[in-house]
Amino acid sequence: MIKINRISKRYDSNIIFENLSYEFKDNGFYFLLGKSGSGKTTLLNLIGNLEACTDGNIEKNADICYVFQEANLLTDFTVYENIKITGIEDEEIDTILGSLHILDLKYKVVNILSGGEKQRVALGRALAMGGQILLLDEPTGNLDEQNTIQILEILKELSKTRLVIMATHDISLVDKYGDIILEVKDRTLQEKIQSTPVVQEEKKQEKNVKKLFSFKFQFFYAMKLIKSRPLKYTITVLLSMLSMLLLFLILNIMFFNENHVIQNAISTDERQLYSITKEYYNEPTNESLNYTYGSKLEEELSLTIAKENYYYYKKITFPTVSYDTQTEFQFIILNEDFTGIHITDFVSNYLFSSQDCIGRKINIKIDNSVFQFEITGLKDTNYTKVYDLYFSDGKYMSNHKDDFLFYYGIVYISLNTYKELISSQPLHLTGTNFTLNHLDLRNYMSSYYEMSFESNADLVGNQVKVSREFYDTHMDNATLPASYSVRDIEDTINKNLYINRLNLYTILKNVNVIGIDENLENDIFVSKEVFDELVEEYLHYAVDGICLDDTLKIHKLHQYGFKIANEDIGKTYTLNEIITNVLKIAVLVICLIIAAISILALYFSIAGFMDKKAKEFFIMKSLGISKGRILSIFIIYTGFVICIGLVFALLFGNICMSLFNEYLKNEVFFINYGLFVFQYEPYLILFGLVDLTGMFILLNPILSLKKIDIATLVKLNN
Repeated sequence: MIKINRISKRYDSNIIFENLSYEFKDNGFYFLLGKSGSGKTTLLNLIGNLEACTDGNIEKNADICYVFQEANLLTDFTVYENIKITGIEDEEIDTILGSLHILDLKYKVVNILSGGEKQRVALGRALAMGGQILLLDEPTGNLDEQNTIQILEILKELSKTRLVIMATHDISLVDKYGDIILEVKDRTLQEKIQSTPVVQEEKKQEKNVKKLFSFKFQFFYAMKLIKSRPLKYTITVLLSMLSMLLLFLILNIMFFNENHVIQNAISTDERQLYSITKEYYNEPTNESLNYTYGSKLEEELSLTIAKENYYYYKKITFPTVSYDTQTEFQFIILNEDFTGIHITDFVSNYLFSSQDCIGRKINIKIDNSVFQFEITGLKDTNYTKVYDLYFSDGKYMSNHKDDFLFYYGIVYISLNTYKELISSQPLHLTGTNFTLNHLDLRNYMSSYYEMSFESNADLVGNQVKVSREFYDTHMDNATLPASYSVRDIEDTINKNLYINRLNLYTILKNVNVIGIDENLENDIFVSKEVFDELVEEYLHYAVDGICLDDTLKIHKLHQYGFKIANEDIGKTYTLNEIITNVLKIAVLVICLIIAAISILALYFSIAGFMDKKAKEFFIMKSLGISKGRILSIFIIYTGFVICIGLVFALLFGNICMSLFNEYLKNEVFFINYGLFVFQYEPYLILFGLVDLTGMFILLNPILSLKKIDIATLVKLNN
């Protein structure tokens, strides 16, 4: 039943209906007659909710299906698919097609059907929707007489159980088939009853709304779009794959993480000792200098990590027992106390051709003096494993000999033992403060003198005695005793220039020269107290560097400007400098350009489909298919492009990074760890960009679907 309650419809100043009321029965065949422009189509649109009333309202108690003058079928689909889109079962489809006498056309593509056959398919689709009210706007306008009669016979039969309202201008049809004739005239409806509609009950079929244009059909339609332009789709997919691959690679380069790679290197090498360095800015020369030893380096390091986590090391000449050869190894001065010395299994095997070394004696040359030690301990390493893996072909060994010896060619001596060795002989120091305090700044910065110090128990505090040679050369016949106010490096020049120089100012401040010792072989006698201070200061400069163990968190050191002074790990810093220059920006720009091209290609591809298939989307909307389900077609279409590109980028991107890693390891840097390791940032950013790309591309169908207006389609058809 349809009840029209005092409705009005106006288009600006043009009044179509005014204060119109009418009530349709639950069944029967109603014909709407009227001149062109009288309002027949407008009334159907108002009843079908395709347009809104200006005033009043229309009550309906059943679902409405609309059949247009044009069949408005999905032309690339078969008859079966056009009806199956409504979600009904196959048995029901056969029943409907049989009642319309087109069952034999079930699997025919709509494009090849005649006009009458298409109109019957459109009618069948309307019946499949399950509506009890059929609105038909000139459905026979383009048909020949035979097809017109067939359609009207079907509609007449349907009107026994449904309400059928048909707009037409063919008066010859009305008398034969119409139950009630309504003429649209002077903004009103004038009724003429031909016959009384026969009321019959029909079991209404329950329709599963969820099956309407199911995912299967959404997917199927998306595949048809792909097949319609295979070359263009292939090009779009290739662009997507290339852009995502390049983007993935450049993101891995952009997020190259020194800390991450160094941790990987430490884990790969299984080492425990790593030399450190720090860069200081040299103001007078505008240069940056790297220092691996010195009191300043040790002072700054002690502020960041505990003392037990770092050790001193020094390169030494290591004579064998028989003195027939000399090999340069390195030893570590530990911050722990133990008697004697320890050596590694590599050193033991090198010297004695076995691991049986405890109790044996070896000679070590330290600071031009040879000392004999008894071996008290053996340190196990993995040198055989590493040698077999990395040094057996000689290629890696030739590039990393020093690095190998730093870790495996080690003699361990306690810090106290080394201090005793230093204290047992004259101390030779290079400095400027003691004798050059009277010179101008230029000479002060460029002059260095080596002075040898000995300890004398008879001296106290800052009292010193000098040799005759030292007095005659440096003291200008000064009257003794004489006091010297020693100049502080930090007060005269930029202290960073002398990071690797001893600043004797802190120890020899206000020196009091009390006499000359004619028998003194070295330059200066100092008190035991001062000599111990000199030994402690000398310790920071007599070594070749400071090393760490791998329990330290590298990123913490990097925060304070420290780096690993290791030949292998140094390649990480080198690569970081290379990829942070303008080259990375240039590659990124190229990558973004390709990505933009692929995105625009996909965007305009979908925009083209929206224009080409606009009518079909209008048809879908007229069938009650939601915009969300229509949008799903393009989500599937776009998803295929993006997913193929994403899978390719991740698969081949990781393969490319692995090959690049191997190339850098074996052909460029000769290292045994990967410079590019897994980082989650490139994956997150790539997934994020893919999501944004998808949303951008889907803007076109979203905005276009908002403009879908079924009334527009009706007007276009008419």
